[in-house]
Amino acid sequence: MPSVKDASTSRADWNDLPTTAEPLVTVIIVNCNYGRFVGPCLMSVARQDYPNLECIVVDCASSDNSRAVIEATMAGLPPSRFRARHRDVNGGHLPNALSALSDVRGAFLVCLDSDDFLFPSFVATHVAAHMASGVSAPLSVTDQIQIDAEGQMLAGTCHWHQKWHELANPDPTSCCRARYIPPEWNSWAMEHWIWGSTSSIMFQTRVARALAPAVGDHDDFPAQVGVDSYYARLAHCLGGTLLIDGAEGAYRRHGSNTWSNNGVLGGQAASGRFDRADLFNATLAVALKTLAERRDDIVHEFGDRCYAAAERQLRHADEIPGPSPRAAGLELQA
Repeated sequence: MPSVKDASTSRADWNDLPTTAEPLVTVIIVNCNYGRFVGPCLMSVARQDYPNLECIVVDCASSDNSRAVIEATMAGLPPSRFRARHRDVNGGHLPNALSALSDVRGAFLVCLDSDDFLFPSFVATHVAAHMASGVSAPLSVTDQIQIDAEGQMLAGTCHWHQKWHELANPDPTSCCRARYIPPEWNSWAMEHWIWGSTSSIMFQTRVARALAPAVGDHDDFPAQVGVDSYYARLAHCLGGTLLIDGAEGAYRRHGSNTWSNNGVLGGQAASGRFDRADLFNATLAVALKTLAERRDDIVHEFGDRCYAAAERQLRHADEIPGPSPRAAGLELQA
C-alpha cells in the first residue's frame, strides 16, 4: 500500500515522514464440535496473502477432538498472531463470536465458521475494496463456492448471495469488482438477502462494537439469531454494503448444520430446513432492542440522520418495500 504524503510537504522531506501500514484485520473462528474441519479452517487463515492480521479461535464447550486439533495446528503458528480461547459453554452463534470482541485489535473483523475456509486472497480482496471505495461502508461481502463434508465442490456460487445482481447489472467492460448498495435499499424485508454466509463478510470493527447486542451465556437470547442474519441487515440499513464479485472462500454443506442441511448440486436448492419467518422476526426483535439501548453509540458512529432512517426502516419492516432494486445499485470506481 503506498505511503500517504502531505501535499504541502516538499518531496525532499518525504523520506523523513512515517509510512503507512495495511490496517490490521482480526479473524475470529467460532468452533463447536467441528474437530474434523477446524484444522483446515485455521490453516486457511494462516495462508492468507495479506500481511497484517491476527486470529482468535473460540472453542465453545466442544466434546470431540476440537481442542487437540486446535492446539496441534496452532503449535506451528506464531503465538503473537494466533490465540485460542476455550469456553465452558456454547452460548449460540452470535454470543460465541461476541465473547471475543473485547480481544479484537484489528480495524476490520471477520467471523469465520470453523466448518468453512477462506481462499488465500480473501482478506486482501476485502481490504482493497474498502480502501478503494468512496464510501465508508460498514461491511463488505464476497461470494463462496459450496462444498460437501469431504471437500468436493457442489456449486460455484452461493445462490442467495447472487441476488445482488438484481440490484445492479455488472458492466462486462469494467474491471471494477465492487459495487456499493446504499442503505436506502431496505434490508428489513424478509425476502431481501444479498449477503453470503457469516464466513463471507468483513465488518468494520468499530461498527461491530457499536451494534453489539446485549447477550450472555444464561440470557434468553434467541439461539437462531446469527452473526450474518443480525449484523448484515442492521449494519446495512445504517451504512450500506460493499458487494464484491467473485468467490473468496468455501461454504461447507455437511448435513449436520441446521442452516445447510439440504442437498445441493448447482447452487439453486434451498440451503436448509428452518423457519425463515421465525429467524427474521427474532432478528428484528434483537435489532430493535439494540437500536434503542445503544442509541448513543450508534449515533456517534453513523449520525442522527442515519440512525433515524434505520429506525424508521426497522419499525416499519413489514410496510416499506424500498426503492426499485436496480435504482439502488451504484458501481464504485476502483
